[in-house]
Amino acid sequence: MNQYCLKCGANLKKILKEGFQHSVCHSCGWTYYNNPRPCVTGVIYQKQNILFIRRLTPPGKGKWDFPGGFMEIGEHPDQALQREIREEIGCTLSHFRQLGFYPDYYDTDKQIPILNIVYLCQIHNDPQNRSDEFDQWTWFPISDLPETIAFQAMKNIIHDALFVIEHDFSVQNEK
Repeated sequence: MNQYCLKCGANLKKILKEGFQHSVCHSCGWTYYNNPRPCVTGVIYQKQNILFIRRLTPPGKGKWDFPGGFMEIGEHPDQALQREIREEIGCTLSHFRQLGFYPDYYDTDKQIPILNIVYLCQIHNDPQNRSDEFDQWTWFPISDLPETIAFQAMKNIIHDALFVIEHDFSVQNEK
């Protein structure tokens, strides 16, 4: 969270504005909106298994996560998903469809809000360890998913993904 105004450098103070707590410059009136950062997440499944990666770095170090990451400026979420999956596990997507939007925090002290754009995906090739952000990937059966997950929103993501998988909705996108 910023402590100083990005416009004039003066100290920011926290106030309730428009029903939300924001940091406002007491000198020039500039407001810092700590809006969520968009990121993409891929819930990859095949044959009643879901792919998880184990994080090597905070936040969530040592816990299970899904592949994904932050979007780049000007990048469409579909493009960001394909890039992140390729960068993290060396795979190309055969099919994907949006599962939903899931707000969360990237850190434990709730200073970095994120908005996860989550996709249900299938991949062409076997995953590889290509990232220094995790040390292994594992297929977990949908009947025995890991309990030590990295982020709070993953509980809702898993619930929604299992609903779609169990009701045999198609993952294939229309692109």
